[in-house]
Amino acid sequence: MTTSRKLRILCLHGYRQNDVLFREKTGSLRKQFKKYADFEFMSAPLTPNVDPGERGDVRGWWFSREDNQFSSRDVCSIATGFEQSTTSHIL
Repeated sequence: MTTSRKLRILCLHGYRQNDVLFREKTGSLRKQFKKYADFEFMSAPLTPNVDPGERGDVRGWWFSREDNQFSSRDVCSIATGFEQSTTSHIL
């Protein structure tokens, strides 16, 4: 009898989310695949410039604007914070 190792899946949240929120949102998916995979969640290191009333500890992986904001509609030549995000979680 051979035992196979579980997959390890890296889960990266979207803009203005964090690892806890994303983990909650993927609960049913994780339940379906718990025999086959372990899910690893991590939070982005950057804090966006958001309204004070914004819920919780929201994070971002990079910004498309110099004022620490991101919009998928922006056509830009910058990715502020991207290098910091990619190097902050290197093991």
